[in-house]
Amino acid sequence: MSVIGPHKFDPRRAITVDLPTGQIRVALSSRVLLPADALVALCSIAGENATVQFGRALGEAMGLRVRERFVPSDGLPGDGVNGVRTASFAVVVEHLAGELALAGLGSLSAERWGKVLALVVERSPVAEEPIGDVMLCGVLGAALAASTGGEASVVPVAREASRTRFLVLREAAVDAVLTALEAGVSWGELVERLNGGPS
Repeated sequence: MSVIGPHKFDPRRAITVDLPTGQIRVALSSRVLLPADALVALCSIAGENATVQFGRALGEAMGLRVRERFVPSDGLPGDGVNGVRTASFAVVVEHLAGELALAGLGSLSAERWGKVLALVVERSPVAEEPIGDVMLCGVLGAALAASTGGEASVVPVAREASRTRFLVLREAAVDAVLTALEAGVSWGELVERLNGGPS
């Protein structure tokens, strides 16, 4: 790894399948394969709070793996946060997208709308039910927070066929955004407001 961190997400050897022992590993951590609809059913029974916590546990592990990739070759493990913060936005998103793909949760991209950051998840096998978006909020928010060492909350704001757009917000802004969405404020108007336009 270079002093400035990795340039591209490298999926080679990211998943290890040991058929004789019946184990799957991602970055030395054990994994279990299960049907997406079973996961959605379990989350539906568990409820929103438990689903968010479950998503946050998944996302935190993803974010920590991303952060460790950005530790300089001569640095200490905690130095990954600085590496992530100084890396290009596109490279960090690529690493987060790789983690989401390894988990089988869909394809991730990001959009900048002025000061507003939106994460877009496409073809997620859990997003066909609203509880899937709840889980993805936990995953994405925790992955961002763990990789950057900051705070991040994520709120779903728009669904178009197989893609869902999530706004990345500070915790203090979440209630106002949710209230606006419940009042029927459109995605475009919400972005305008968040960028300091008319409210």
